[in-house]
Amino acid sequence: NILVQYYDSLYRTTYGLQNVNTGQLTPSKHVSPVKKIDKLTAGGYYADGKGDVLVFLAGREGTEDSIYFFRKTTADPWVQAYDSAVSNDDIFFMGFAPGNKAVYFQRENSRGGPDSVIAIDMVSHQIQEVLKDDNVDPYTGLLTPREKILYAVKFLDGTPRYEYLEPQSNFAIDHKKLRNSFPGQEVISLGYTKNGTKAMYYVASDRNPGDYYLYDRTTGKAEYVLSDKRWIDPEAMAETVPVKYKARDGLEIEALLTRPKGQNKGLPTVIYPHGGPMGIYDRWGFDSEVQFLASRGYAVLKVNFRGSGNYGQKFKEAGYRQWGRAMQDDLTDATHWLIAQGYANPRKICIYGASYGGYAALMGVAKEPGLYACAIGNVGVYDIPKVIRDDTVNSYERYSSGWWAKKYFIETIGTEDLNAISPVTLASAIKVPVLLAGGELDETAPV
Repeated sequence: NILVQYYDSLYRTTYGLQNVNTGQLTPSKHVSPVKKIDKLTAGGYYADGKGDVLVFLAGREGTEDSIYFFRKTTADPWVQAYDSAVSNDDIFFMGFAPGNKAVYFQRENSRGGPDSVIAIDMVSHQIQEVLKDDNVDPYTGLLTPREKILYAVKFLDGTPRYEYLEPQSNFAIDHKKLRNSFPGQEVISLGYTKNGTKAMYYVASDRNPGDYYLYDRTTGKAEYVLSDKRWIDPEAMAETVPVKYKARDGLEIEALLTRPKGQNKGLPTVIYPHGGPMGIYDRWGFDSEVQFLASRGYAVLKVNFRGSGNYGQKFKEAGYRQWGRAMQDDLTDATHWLIAQGYANPRKICIYGASYGGYAALMGVAKEPGLYACAIGNVGVYDIPKVIRDDTVNSYERYSSGWWAKKYFIETIGTEDLNAISPVTLASAIKVPVLLAGGELDETAPV
């Protein structure tokens, strides 16, 4: 059986057990704590390792509020444990503490800093902050395979780093051993056998696309199974190094620099802004496109400009209404930093990206005509008023959520002087070669 959440004809939600062989669904005896009079809407369910659903997420109509209900056992009534409208901090389920004494959540920091990990007592609903990094948000949690206990939290502060909530757990000990056996690489648990004696692990890095190992806990040995992209020789790949620089207003920006193997200075360079842009970010690891460019002699810089995720709410909101403005300046400042460090040949720098990255590429050559030698936009958005108009209308038609799209665009792009941040209206300022690519059936960024 699997646990499934489903909806009836009135869009009321519940859960049940579904037999994977017959498809037969056995509804639970769950009585929802959501009452129409309270204007609450059902969200999601969270189960412990035994399959007991002990946490319920609800929303409030017309808002983005999150309300969580707990119950100690499936026989107990639901009790409201958290309301983001009261605390002003949104939270996201991560896992359970040993014995289900508490529930772990990632908590957004309404004061602007990076998110933290909190534990909410299952009975008293008291909140305790258990982990917080000064620079980055928690990225993900590691759960024990059977009990679903959160035993470690991963942070992406340059390269991956782990904090162990249960350092004496056998699974934490296994993870530490394997990380020591594969220095400089990322080690990810994929799953254990039912008796917990064997586990599959994935080992990867900036130069290694990924290898699979079967780990025997009784012998302490990891047996190689197979590789992703087995034709890739990690020894021939280029290293990706986390770097930092300061933007013109003093904001510290993190980026990922890849240089061709054995080459360090005066390189032809590609500035490679990510898509999104809000809340999306580039992370350390193997990137086929970056390695392809590096193998052809190019340095590549991926920039987590303001507006990117992973660095807290304040850093993300610093990008609001800064399309083509401060967000673009961060890329310009990154380019000047590369030149000042001697890494880039100032006459041979191209800017390239997809989606928002394509937009940033075209804005780069429009705003800085002497800085870049070329621009490449892949499935980019270049006419901002049209994008807002079309996406809002399409959202109404496709998702009945045009209100959300409109709110998002007003918050993140704004409504004033949009032509000044649209590459189509700045095309006459572009003096270098441009390559554009798009998908014929793309509805988000139509050709």
